[in-house]
Amino acid sequence: GWVKSRGTNKSWKVTNKPTFQGQFSLVAEKLRDGDSAGISYSSNFKAGVIGFVLKTSTESNGDKVRFLIDGVPQTLSPNSSKPFELSGEVNWKSYSFPLTAGNHTIQWIYKKDDSFKVGQDKVWLDNVTLPETTQEIVIKDPADNSITSGAFTAQLPEANDGGSSAAQTFKIMNTGNADLFGLQVSVEGANSGDFTITPPKEAVLPGSSTNFGVSFTPKGAGLRTATVRVRSNDVDESNFLIQVEGNALPYPRIGLSQATKQLVDNDKNRLNYGKTQVRNGGKSKSFTITNNGSAPLTDLAISKSGKFRRVYELGSLSATSLAPGESTIITVSFKPKKIRGNQKASISISSNDGQTGRFDVKLNGEGIAKKKKKSKEALVLKSSLASSSSLEAAFGSFDNFSATDYSTAVDVVDGQKYLSLTVAKSAENAGSVIEVSSDLIDWYSGDQYTTTILDNATTLKVRDNTPVTPEAKRYIRLK
Repeated sequence: GWVKSRGTNKSWKVTNKPTFQGQFSLVAEKLRDGDSAGISYSSNFKAGVIGFVLKTSTESNGDKVRFLIDGVPQTLSPNSSKPFELSGEVNWKSYSFPLTAGNHTIQWIYKKDDSFKVGQDKVWLDNVTLPETTQEIVIKDPADNSITSGAFTAQLPEANDGGSSAAQTFKIMNTGNADLFGLQVSVEGANSGDFTITPPKEAVLPGSSTNFGVSFTPKGAGLRTATVRVRSNDVDESNFLIQVEGNALPYPRIGLSQATKQLVDNDKNRLNYGKTQVRNGGKSKSFTITNNGSAPLTDLAISKSGKFRRVYELGSLSATSLAPGESTIITVSFKPKKIRGNQKASISISSNDGQTGRFDVKLNGEGIAKKKKKSKEALVLKSSLASSSSLEAAFGSFDNFSATDYSTAVDVVDGQKYLSLTVAKSAENAGSVIEVSSDLIDWYSGDQYTTTILDNATTLKVRDNTPVTPEAKRYIRLK
């Protein structure tokens, strides 16, 4: 292939401007005074002519580009003894030189003198044509028989849909006298995704060989076909074609998802239920089991394991057999009984999918304390006495009432003030009790502490037996 010339300081590199033809050309790398840049190509050639075009922007007669074959500077004519050199401001110019059959190394060397920089100080090479080289590709099938491009079909071993067969090995030989390189193997066709390539080496020396493999990895059932293309620098077989086919047997494939996430069998990451209150109904997650295969998925069953398996409840499977493409849902609930974190367990789904085996999902959750219901205690009456002590009524534990269901008042009896509470009776407050307190901590009810003023089919009014004084607060509530 193309390499940096021995004995030079730099090589040449690909550039996209300027070009003589096409999208790319070669340009000598930037040099210091006295340095050189060389590019070489070696191979075994048939007799022919080398052609190329050059462009220079250099110091005239100082910084020059030369062309060499096997280390010998070439002349523009057989009768000339002056080596070919190019310098100065020269636009694209064509040159050609004869080449005999055999092994040769061709070179372009740009050499700067010890001083001065003129123009762009660059040399460009483009449109190189070479005589044919003599590498020869030969490909042998797994049975070690030589095959013909486009006329051979390789039968790969059967495999289950979703499975794979053992790789079949093909040998690439170079029976020519030049290097065989640029080797690339690809798969084409409608079922190209059902075949996997193990690549060969990129280059093969004369008399040597390399291997590549083809595996059958079907994504559907039935006959699957494709074309394997082997690219190289072989002159007359640069694209070597091999037909491949394999028969895929119908097979079930289990798939599992939770919400929009596709789950992976035995994933090290646990599915997290997060923080869940103990003894409060728990949290549930629904899992969708799908048959992604081409044969019925049967014998579905789910089990659980792990230290905390008892705090995970499994719902029942609505189906234990799924046709291709069908799904069913299973619910798994986390119901912690104790306050603690990292309550880990696993669920396993078994089926007749022998390739996957048991589908395992790791679970985790944290049990936290049950939140206490906040009572709706609210101060509904405030008034000032002469001593600035406040007179208040407290209202509590009313989850089903609005402010129109009750009212508070201050009744004056024999010159003393007492809190009273009037409640509109309903099914929601049936059986409730009116209580009184002096500190919102200890509450009391009954004839010793309260007096019933009114009790009929629609209304209940109860008054506190302890009067309000400037030194103390009194509270009344429905419990």
